[in-house]
Amino acid sequence: TCNLTWETEIDNNTDSDVPVAPVVCTLNGNTTYKGNTIYDDNLTGLLVSPGSYAFSCTDGLSNTQTKSVKCSVKPDFKEI
Repeated sequence: TCNLTWETEIDNNTDSDVPVAPVVCTLNGNTTYKGNTIYDDNLTGLLVSPGSYAFSCTDGLSNTQTKSVKCSVKPDFKEI
């Protein structure tokens, strides 16, 4: 898994996982991930499976920030 951490600059709220209207955040277009709601523009410690992800937040004033990331697993090279 990978640990996603990102904070937008849309508002000055720095508390993670606290609903602050009218900011709406999504991960890959969804407002939830594995049953957990993406509440805030401060994403901390979200464990995700390998794959590509786009985290986006927008407010009621047409301000939007988006970040795309990829979680990949590298093979462990060992001597024989």
